[in-house]
Amino acid sequence: MTPLRFLFSILLLCLLLTIPDVLSFQAKIVAGFDDAFAPFEYIDDQGVQSGYNYALIKHIEARNKWRVQYVFAEWSQVRADFDSGKVHILAGMINTEARREKYAFSAPHLYIHYSIFQRKRHRPIVTWEELNDVNILIQSGDVIEEIVAEKNPHAHVIRVPNYHIALDKLAEGTGEIAILPRILGYNYMLSHKLNNLEINTALDFAYPYCMAVLPKHQDLLIEIDKTLIKMQADGSLQELKRKWFSSDYDTNQAVSSFTRKHLYLFFGMIGCILAFAISMLFYHRRLLTRSTDNLKRQIKDKEAANRELSMIHNLYQKGVIVVMKWYDIEKEHFNFITENISAFGYNAADLITGRIHYSDIIHPDDIALVTSESAKNVACGLDSFQQSYRILCPSNEVPTTDNPSITILKQRNYVLSSANSLSVRWVLDNTVLIHDKEKDIRVFYGYLLDITDIYESYYELSKNRKLAESAENAKDIFLSSITDEISMPINSLNEAITKLTYTGLTEEQQDSLMKLHSSAYRLRHVIDHIQSYLYYSNKAIDSQYSWIDINSFIELHTKLFHARAETKDMFFHFHPCPTDVEINYNPVYLRDILRIICDNAIKFSNQGNIDLYVLVERQTETKLILCLLITDEGIGIPNEKLEFIFKPFTQIDDSYTRERGGLGLGLAILKQIINISSGTVNIQNRDSKGVELMLKWSCDYRILSRSKTGE
Repeated sequence: MTPLRFLFSILLLCLLLTIPDVLSFQAKIVAGFDDAFAPFEYIDDQGVQSGYNYALIKHIEARNKWRVQYVFAEWSQVRADFDSGKVHILAGMINTEARREKYAFSAPHLYIHYSIFQRKRHRPIVTWEELNDVNILIQSGDVIEEIVAEKNPHAHVIRVPNYHIALDKLAEGTGEIAILPRILGYNYMLSHKLNNLEINTALDFAYPYCMAVLPKHQDLLIEIDKTLIKMQADGSLQELKRKWFSSDYDTNQAVSSFTRKHLYLFFGMIGCILAFAISMLFYHRRLLTRSTDNLKRQIKDKEAANRELSMIHNLYQKGVIVVMKWYDIEKEHFNFITENISAFGYNAADLITGRIHYSDIIHPDDIALVTSESAKNVACGLDSFQQSYRILCPSNEVPTTDNPSITILKQRNYVLSSANSLSVRWVLDNTVLIHDKEKDIRVFYGYLLDITDIYESYYELSKNRKLAESAENAKDIFLSSITDEISMPINSLNEAITKLTYTGLTEEQQDSLMKLHSSAYRLRHVIDHIQSYLYYSNKAIDSQYSWIDINSFIELHTKLFHARAETKDMFFHFHPCPTDVEINYNPVYLRDILRIICDNAIKFSNQGNIDLYVLVERQTETKLILCLLITDEGIGIPNEKLEFIFKPFTQIDDSYTRERGGLGLGLAILKQIINISSGTVNIQNRDSKGVELMLKWSCDYRILSRSKTGE
């Protein structure tokens, strides 16, 4: 053999020897376990791997012919290896909504119950809000960290490596409470005789206990779920649970639930029972006397109850609600009707015996709709439904001419045919369907309530509302017409005034022209306010939004008010938003808002400062609440006038109108704009002097980039 062939043979042999190892590595599954979570998974005193989860994985390994590597370590280390991919399966993990975003879970094979452990005579915790100032001991990496953070983010958490240390520290005086799985904590308390601890069950909760994998290993879950279903079907899963949870377990072995202390307690109870039986023999006569007295008292109570039942029965029979029971959807076979049907002029016996059919007392114009709606509701499988309709009642009033349908109805209803006249009553009919086990209708129950007065009141209210709406529309039409008619001559007058200013005028003529121009401007201002009020009264949410640099826009549109404030020896201060943002809003709305609030602040102030603040409160990544706050040191508003100040054409009193002008529409227009924007407006007097007006509404926003801010 040549050296080249010999070398090739050696390489081929090495390759063949490594193939089984590669294949076995690919087929090997690493399962992670907590080394101190008995009886679920733990290492006992002899160093043997054990626990319910360990046995369950062993079953799954055998059934699916897997090669599983079992890794036991502290839970925090196991979680870290699982997140990094070193561990493929966690045999036991609590399934929560937050964890489902990161991991994939099998069907639950257990439910783990958590309880609060605390020292005896400690103040019991009954709500999650009481955890604010409480030091809570929990196992690091356990699901209770997420639950406490969700229920009460302000709770103070002390993390320890495992639940043994948590209970030991709690018994020694560290922390106020510990939140742990109930079976683990209870077993440890018994086995280590932590007699100063107790369980508080006020906040008990349970979560599904599942196997977990990373999303990339979801194919393993399919085999796991199939195996769990098979184990459930053949009883092996139940047998496994009975083996490990037939009694309480501590970290190493089962703890006997029947200790010597329990035996003493048992015999003590037997002694108490015997002593009680002996005392019963001595006091038999006395107890018999007491029983006789109790029996007499019960008889009296029953007699009083019967009297109350009789009163209820009278109310039931003679009250305002007519109760009925029948067997068919057409209401032709009644079993029971209360006697107060006589309030409508009918006898209950006539309807029960069939002498009068119920359909013959319903108004002919309503009978078709009532019948069709009843059949439709029954076909839809409803358990109950309501209908409102009219019924015909006999009356002694002056006879009236009946329509043909009512004449035909009288031939079938002897009560109506013998009456002088008819009256119409509106009723509310409530029907309840009772079904048998096969979901078939067995019987109907229902009641009638006379709602004629309610209906007539509603009808009158609707008529008055329509009249009010008509008056409101007439007012708007009048205001619109009068402003249109006045606008044209005012525009012509302004043009004439402008032309006259370029002609040679004397000083007296110029003074008169100035007064004329001021009056025309004031009249034009009034017309603009009325037109704005009409515009926003009939305006829905405007879709013509655009991105507005809030600070630049407000600074530009308030320059005029700086000058107006200076003419009255006042100071107007604009405090921009600390964050440079753009909002998506209608610029016309924002311009009118600024004009109204700044104009009012200057108009009703004679001294001091006027401050306009822009504040924002972020809601989401794209939404914020914009707040405009303006304060002045003016005359203020009487408290009794605050609730009326936003009504149109409202001033504090007539003297303000004569002194400062205006129609009292500014704040009404402002209220309309804020309502369109789904915002709020609030005005109140300041403690010192003046008023404070705050506007808030929500809008989209975006942060201004540096380059755009520089521009």
